[in-house]
Amino acid sequence: MQKLLLLTCVFYVSMAISKTIQPLYWDQQGVLTYFGVSSACMGFAGAMGVFYRRLIMRIGIGNCLVIGIVAYAVGIALRAFPYSVVWAGASGLMAGFGASLVILSSTFWVMEFDKQQTSAISNRQIVKEMAKSAGTFIAGWMVFAIFSFLPMFADYRYVVSLLVPAFLMLVCVLCVPYGMRASHHTPEKNISDGIKNRKMLFWLLGGVTVFDGILDAFILPLLPLYLTQKGFEMEYISSILSAGIAFGVGTLYVYNRFTDINKFKGYIILTLVYAVAVGIFFGQENNNILPVLALMALYSSQMILGVLNLSIIMQGMPKVYAGGVLGLTQSAYVIGDIVGGFTTPYVYQ
Repeated sequence: MQKLLLLTCVFYVSMAISKTIQPLYWDQQGVLTYFGVSSACMGFAGAMGVFYRRLIMRIGIGNCLVIGIVAYAVGIALRAFPYSVVWAGASGLMAGFGASLVILSSTFWVMEFDKQQTSAISNRQIVKEMAKSAGTFIAGWMVFAIFSFLPMFADYRYVVSLLVPAFLMLVCVLCVPYGMRASHHTPEKNISDGIKNRKMLFWLLGGVTVFDGILDAFILPLLPLYLTQKGFEMEYISSILSAGIAFGVGTLYVYNRFTDINKFKGYIILTLVYAVAVGIFFGQENNNILPVLALMALYSSQMILGVLNLSIIMQGMPKVYAGGVLGLTQSAYVIGDIVGGFTTPYVYQ
């Protein structure tokens, strides 16, 4: 499990650094409209989750992780060079393919932990969010440090800051379980048989996952830009976002330790909390306290929803069908991501 958690940590640190800096840099370069194209291409590539599942079945978890890691590293490196809409689209396609394959492969890896599966799900989610917090914090202070202490790179501080996570991403290959195959999830079962008597569960997962994809593409990338508009400096923006994620991790720990709420009721309650938090954050123009508090609620609800989503799939579906459902929910997520990616720059402008 240690290798899985280390891979999760490095992957999401790299992702958070890149996702925090990309919209700020592209806005500075006057090409924020390319951001929507890149996000949509990333979503399109990620929408092929069902096919990636088959690839995992065929060549194994370890091999797919290596392919995904390299592809994602190339994709996020291209974000440092938004020369044209074609370049932005290529970046999105590579990053979407790589990220989707890494996430889906590592989820199949979690499914290999029969006796430690519940622990693996929870620990992976906590490490994921802590890594996102660390990456967001690092992003702001890295730009500041390059500008302050490396004057020869001051004019290229955003470019350097976008290339660093690409190289960091390649470290993940050291964590790959080479030779591991998806042993418990045979492809011969028709997934339609698995969902036939679980239609309510399937539509709930699909609907919430599409919604989650829209929010991730539509809201999270805009947070640094809106905090900038509210008068916060870059180094403080990263600290605020990190504090929000850290608070979310604490809430997730308390939820796992002390709460025994029904998963479906939890889904509904937390989705409402998320929606209210988003409304407060974007609705307050001249208040610096309420947006920060709203961020705490936003990250907390999102993290717990992530654990509930995976837990319902793992525990609500027989193992022979769980892999297929994971592929479908991955596709549902990126469908939402496409919608959010297209609308993000236009809403911001």
